[in-house]
Amino acid sequence: MKRFILLFSLCAISCSVSFAQVTASGKPMNAEQSKPLLVSQSEFIAKATEFDSHLASKNTEKYQSTFDELKKMMEGQFKDEKAKTYAATDNAEKTKYTNHFHEQFVIYREIMKMRGDMVANRAALNEQLLKFARTIN
Repeated sequence: MKRFILLFSLCAISCSVSFAQVTASGKPMNAEQSKPLLVSQSEFIAKATEFDSHLASKNTEKYQSTFDELKKMMEGQFKDEKAKTYAATDNAEKTKYTNHFHEQFVIYREIMKMRGDMVANRAALNEQLLKFARTIN
């Protein structure tokens, strides 16, 4: 009986260790997933300008793929802000990063609301993307 309990506990421990390496999405963590995609303000503006030109030409495939890249860039900024918040040593620093994250997320949410008809929302999208770019440090 003792051997059975010992064997069972060893199996449970080994299973819990392997499950701990799996993210909420069900995919194993790797270095690529954990690193945020950081961009400079000028890189983001260049991509937003490229997106706007694709919208102007109404090239659906290009503006959709460019929008996906912009979305990844914005999400990379969120990951970076969260990492800075967790690494902050005092409450004032944590509050600063939390407020910055919230500011960026409000803009992101507005952008996501407009993605249904991007061509019709071109001017507003461009304005919001440039507004987001100004928040990048």
